[in-house]
Amino acid sequence: MVAAALVFSLLPAGTALAADEIYPMVFPVEGAHYLSHNFGADRGDHIHIGEDIMVYGVKGLPVRAAAPGTIDWMPATSPGPRCCALSIVHDDGWETWYIHLNNDTPGTDDGLGWGIAPGIAPGVHVEAGQVIGYTGDSGNAEEVAPHLHFELHRPDGTPIDPYPSLVAAEAYFRPPFRDDEGSVHEDNIIYLSEQGVTTGCGTELYCPSKPVTRAQMAAFLTRALELSRNGPNPFSDVPSGLFEDEIVAIYEAAITQGCAEARYCPGDPVNRGQMASFIDRAFDLPDTSEHGTFSDVAGIHADAIDRLAAAGITTGCTDTEYCPYDVVTRAQMASFIARALQLGG
Repeated sequence: MVAAALVFSLLPAGTALAADEIYPMVFPVEGAHYLSHNFGADRGDHIHIGEDIMVYGVKGLPVRAAAPGTIDWMPATSPGPRCCALSIVHDDGWETWYIHLNNDTPGTDDGLGWGIAPGIAPGVHVEAGQVIGYTGDSGNAEEVAPHLHFELHRPDGTPIDPYPSLVAAEAYFRPPFRDDEGSVHEDNIIYLSEQGVTTGCGTELYCPSKPVTRAQMAAFLTRALELSRNGPNPFSDVPSGLFEDEIVAIYEAAITQGCAEARYCPGDPVNRGQMASFIDRAFDLPDTSEHGTFSDVAGIHADAIDRLAAAGITTGCTDTEYCPYDVVTRAQMASFIARALQLGG
C-alpha cells in the first residue's frame, strides 16, 4: 500500500488531472495556516497532486480527519526517518492523504519523533474532526517549512484539487462542533448544545456517528428534563462516578426500570425501539389512535413508537419501516430529543 501511495504522489509531468469539485469535509489543520494552492504544479519529475497547508513554521499543530473513515496506509509504525504520513479511506469511498506529519522530538530536527496521534493505526475507524496527527516536515519536506501536504482522491482513485473543498471547509463552521458540518442533524445538535444538553465528546467534537449507550442516554435525558437524583443507586452494575447520578435520576422519574433485575447495563448501545420507550416515558407523550404505523414494529416498544410517530418525533427509517433494532447514533439521538423538547413550543 505504501508503494502505491508513493506512485500516486509522483504522477509524471503532463498527467491529466480531474476537474475541481467540492467534497464536504472538516478543515484538516487546527491553528494558524495559509493555503498555497499549488495543486498541479510541475515539479520537474512529477506533478504535485496535493495542496500544501502552510503553518508558519510551527510543528505539532493538530491534524484532523477530514471525514469519517478508516486508516488505510501508514509508512511506519514507530519513530524514525520513514515517519510520518497516513491515508484515510472514508465511509463513502473517497480518500484523503496526510503527508509530512511531524517526525521530530520537540525543539529538534532529529527525525526521532512520532507525529501520529495515540491510537491511530491501520484499520482504526476515525470520526470527522478527530485528531490523527501533528504538523511537521517529514519525508522530502525536511528542507522546507513545516506544512501538511493534503490530497483528495475520488473513490475510483482519481486525485482532484482539494483547494475548493478546503476553502469551503474554512468558511463553513457552525460552532460549537466541527464534525457535524453538513449533517441533516446539525441544527438539532446545535440546539441541544445551546440548551445545555450536550457538550460533545471532545474539543469541538460531537462524534455524531458514535452509538449512544444506555448511560449516555440517561445523561441526555437528565439534562434535557433538568432531573436530579434523590435516593440510593438500585443497580448493581452501575458503579459510583460517571453517569451514576443520571441513571438513578431517570430511574426515580420512572423513565427506566433497567435491563434486568437490579441491573441497568450502562455500556450497552441503545436501539431505536428502546430509544422510543425512553423518549415516550421521559416526555409523557399523549396516546394516539394511530397504531401499526410501521410494518416492521411489534412487541413491547410498539405503542411508544406509534406515539413518537404521531407526535412528529420520528418518520421512521424508510417510508414504511422504523428499524427498531438498529443502534441509535448520537446524531439521531440529538434529533429525537430536540424534537421532543420542541413539542408545543
